This record gives sequence, structure tokens and C-alpha cells, in this order.
Amino acid sequence: MYDSSGSVVKGIGFLGVFKFIKMQPKGEELLEIFKKQLPEEAARICSRRLITVREYPYSAFVEVLRTFDKVLGIGNLSVLRDLGEYSADMDFEFLFAGSSAKPSPEDLFRDCNIYWSSYYPRSGYMKAEEIKPERSIVRIYDFPEMDPAHCRLIEGWMAKAMINSGAALKRCVETKCTSKGDPYHEFTGAWAHAESGVDMRKRFGADKFAKPLMTL
Repeated sequence: MYDSSGSVVKGIGFLGVFKFIKMQPKGEELLEIFKKQLPEEAARICSRRLITVREYPYSAFVEVLRTFDKVLGIGNLSVLRDLGEYSADMDFEFLFAGSSAKPSPEDLFRDCNIYWSSYYPRSGYMKAEEIKPERSIVRIYDFPEMDPAHCRLIEGWMAKAMINSGAALKRCVETKCTSKGDPYHEFTGAWAHAESGVDMRKRFGADKFAKPLMTL
């Protein structure tokens, strides 16, 4: 039994990492190398069958992300942004497969906590503080333990989600971080205005957003 009394991540977050690794050249072999290098807590969790909607300790997820950077990256966490972009592609494929309707960047910012809580329940909350093409600001509050590796993943997810919504992305970076002494995490973006989007909650139903978004 896992202690999920603190910050947690749904199993879908772990499984997305594994799927990304398996897509790489010699992916199955690489995945075995990755698993062998996992620290104790993450290794224990990942040795069993992961359930997409089950909550797992955030600390184990950080170990997975850090090991991901160690095995696939160059030690500066930049590869986590690639993982975030991949996750955004999977989310959009799941939500909008076969549909020409897409959310606008404004929709994404407005509904940001729906996406956040589908992966990270009880792990702070995400709120759009400003929504303008020339300057949009999203903050993650009440989550001081959020690791910089996770920050890079979210940075990549936001950037690719905006592109997938039809935006001509100009900038999407983390501008404040609790690891640097700031009181919250802040991500700032700018884009060329996209065409009008669709209200995802009306189109698909609010219940769909209660489930983790990325399918495997």
C-alpha cells in the first residue's frame, strides 16, 4: 500500500514516461536500463502493474523524471520538455480525434486546472492570472515541492498544447519557481491569436475531464 496522504500523481503520469521511452530506438532495451536505475521508492512502485487512475506518491514521480533525464537526457532537464510536448500530443489526440474543432489558447488557459487536476489531484492548483495573446500567465499555487524536472515537463506541455490549439507560439517559459525562492510557479506565454475555439466542457461533457487525459 502506498502513502498517498501528501501530493500525488495519477498512474497515467508514470505510464506516459514508459510509453515515451518505448517509442525510442531500441525502446524495450532502453526501458529495462531505465528501470534498473530507478531509486528505491520509484523502483518498488514501477515493479508492479500501474493503474492509470490510482494515486501514487509525488516523490516517486520525481524520481522517475530525474532518472528519465539521467538516461535519455544530458543532465540539464531539457529532455523533460520533450516529454511534456509528447504528453500534450497524446491528450489532444484523445480529446479531439476525428474532430476539426479545437480549443483556442484562451480556452486552454481558462480550463488549465481541469488538465492539471486530472494528473495531479491534491497537488496544488493551477490558475490563469492573465489571458492575452501578447502575455498570458499561469501559476501553480500551494505546491512548493514541485520539482524543477516537473516544471520543464509542464513547460513543454503548455507550449505544445498552445501549438496544437492553432496558436503561432512565440514564447512559453517558466518565469517563477519555488525552487528559486518564489512563492509559486509561474509560466508566461505569448502567441499570435488563434481562431475561435470550442468549449471543451460543453462539447465532450464535464465528466470526461474527471478522467486522466492521456491514453496509453
